[in-house]
Amino acid sequence: MKNKKNIIWILVLCLAVAALAVGLNWSKLFKDTEDDAPTDTNDTAARTEAEYEDYLASQTEVDSNLQKELENGYTIDDPMVVVNPYKNSPLTAMVIFTTEETTSVKCVVKGKDNKNNIEVEFDESKSHMLPIYGLYLGDTTEVELTLDDGTTKVLQIQTESIDTVLADAEVTAYEEGQVNSNELTFVSIESGDNGQYGAVAYDNAGDIRWLLKTPEGTVIPLKRLANGNIMIPTGRIIKTYYNSSGLIELDLCGKIYHDYLVEGGEHHDFYELANGNILLCGNASDFSTVEDRIVEIDRTTGEIVYDLDLAELIDPSDGGSINRSDHDWAHTNGLDYDEETDTLILSCRHLDAVLGIDMSDKQLKWILGDPEGWTNADESLFFTPINTENGFEWQFAQHNAQFLEDGDIILFDNGAGRTKTSKEDEKVTGDDVYSRAVRYELDYENMTIEQVWEYGKDLGKEWYSPYISGMSYLGTDTYWITSGANRYDAVNDTYDNPPYVTGDLVKKSYHNQVIEDQLVYELTIPALSYRSIRMSLYPSDYTFDLEAEGDYIGTLGAVNTTDNPSVNMEDAKSVDFELTTIKKTYDRFIVSGTWASTGEDAVLVLVDEEGNMTSFSLTSMTATEDSEMFSVWITEESVEQGHSYDIYLYNNGTLYDTKQYVRYYVNTQSSDIGLGAKYALYDNIARSYQLISSGSLTSDQITTDITTEESAPIKTANIEAQITNELENGGYTFESAMVIQDPFNVRL
Repeated sequence: MKNKKNIIWILVLCLAVAALAVGLNWSKLFKDTEDDAPTDTNDTAARTEAEYEDYLASQTEVDSNLQKELENGYTIDDPMVVVNPYKNSPLTAMVIFTTEETTSVKCVVKGKDNKNNIEVEFDESKSHMLPIYGLYLGDTTEVELTLDDGTTKVLQIQTESIDTVLADAEVTAYEEGQVNSNELTFVSIESGDNGQYGAVAYDNAGDIRWLLKTPEGTVIPLKRLANGNIMIPTGRIIKTYYNSSGLIELDLCGKIYHDYLVEGGEHHDFYELANGNILLCGNASDFSTVEDRIVEIDRTTGEIVYDLDLAELIDPSDGGSINRSDHDWAHTNGLDYDEETDTLILSCRHLDAVLGIDMSDKQLKWILGDPEGWTNADESLFFTPINTENGFEWQFAQHNAQFLEDGDIILFDNGAGRTKTSKEDEKVTGDDVYSRAVRYELDYENMTIEQVWEYGKDLGKEWYSPYISGMSYLGTDTYWITSGANRYDAVNDTYDNPPYVTGDLVKKSYHNQVIEDQLVYELTIPALSYRSIRMSLYPSDYTFDLEAEGDYIGTLGAVNTTDNPSVNMEDAKSVDFELTTIKKTYDRFIVSGTWASTGEDAVLVLVDEEGNMTSFSLTSMTATEDSEMFSVWITEESVEQGHSYDIYLYNNGTLYDTKQYVRYYVNTQSSDIGLGAKYALYDNIARSYQLISSGSLTSDQITTDITTEESAPIKTANIEAQITNELENGGYTFESAMVIQDPFNVRL
């Protein structure tokens, strides 16, 4: 086996020969430097490269720093305390120390009274990396740590003050002994916090004990997974108003383990299947229609392994809902799955119906909703109400339908309109509006339905939420209910405000625990809430995984191009409007801003070093009287790789030069080992890197076959041996070079 020095000389020799053959400029191999960055071919002013952001790379640096602190020999008497280690969960901390003997650690995060203490026992170890959850906002929290031998350390941990309306929550009803003191109220925030924090957890006293900062300040929704982590949407909006790029799996410290990218995006809801895969609400991949697809993604690869198009089961023009639109005809806002009967249920707001679907066969089994207005669905699919003297009502614009173990279905009946287009003169409005939480008993054989429980109708307009909201069953006739969108217009003295109506509205959400018909707990928040759930801060058998590296899984797919504008690049003008974002992230390249208006001809124009144009349509967003926001994003699959692209915008007949460029070279991402360097040969022409070796960069890759834990020097020697073997025996030529992805697995 040759040593490392020999391998380097062999590789350098091969590159040198290739360089002589093509006149390679070695100073520009692999990467530009600021000194040799080219200037704009149309202007003397130098272009700047678009910002690049990879938050998982920053997270890896945090993990590395925490590992270094763990090796510094802190003791229980003087531990290292890092508050908000991942910079997105400000009421958490990491306590770091080592002990001479293996020991477990009992931890008590003290509440303002003993009823709100948070207790957990961490596993036995000599190296202790303890995630502390439940610190108070802008205050000092006492944390008590106890080892197996009785050694105790009391810490005083201070958190920063944060100006947020979420701190103004109020407990307005509380019957002690009726509410689980080991659980907190986790709330998915829809709006009302100026886009800062998308999720929050309150103890039973109404104090914030956990906060999560998210990119867009919206979490729709939050759920705990079987492994104890939580899952939420990424928060990276790819289609207004709330369609995100996918889902992220993280812990309450804010460490992200997986970022799932989903073609067509994700909205409203997801469900963890028994096999670990994720079922989610999606859209058409080109967004020609929205909120009418259900997809299942493989938990390991991100591949879409199941795809259900509701238009194949339901006529998109059917149902007669006064809330529907052609683009968003179904508005699927919730899903649940019964494995025993292989039944998928979907809450479709713009159908005023819950659909029961045979998941495997993709066949419609039944429709729970008012048959009025349905013209193309078979009558046998609908249920017949029985025992209506108990006050039976159909639901309208409902959310969050779920199966119970006995086959009953619960849902939040928002009640927007409470009629169909055929009876629009009977629409419920003004002071008469109301919402309900409802339980229906269904006889699937005889197709009958009975309303066996409801809550909220008597509360009227003050509890009315025309959209979002939800409920869950806690067992033994106990229900947890979120009336999440109560909005009062003081100027017009009304609570009857449709979704997306803006103005000076007083926003509230109500989070209620009801036993039978009795309210035993209510938390009121001055913000709109998508849903809330009850759960503990620490799941059972919880262990923080410092060594796990966050990764991206899946893809958003290619974005369709559009016709290029007929322009002379030399006529491009300087930007005279606001550019909010020009940024490349792992999953997308994004351009957004604000100008006077968005024309039908508005496009993003990318121009490569040869002057070739590639264009993409812009999306108009929020508009005011004298301005309009616009946005466009593309993916790596949308453009030809191996080029640098100058960035232009075209709108209302005018071409604008942003004076920036974005690079698209060989993707160094590997699903097996993450980001890393590649041994590849390029020649620099202007800012582009022209591939002059092999065009099949990902076809052949070395694998090390190392499966056991070995020291770093031994691993390095083994990898070097395999590289040398490939170099000497592989028979590769200059025209068909071997490309090795991150050979030493260092994620450069």
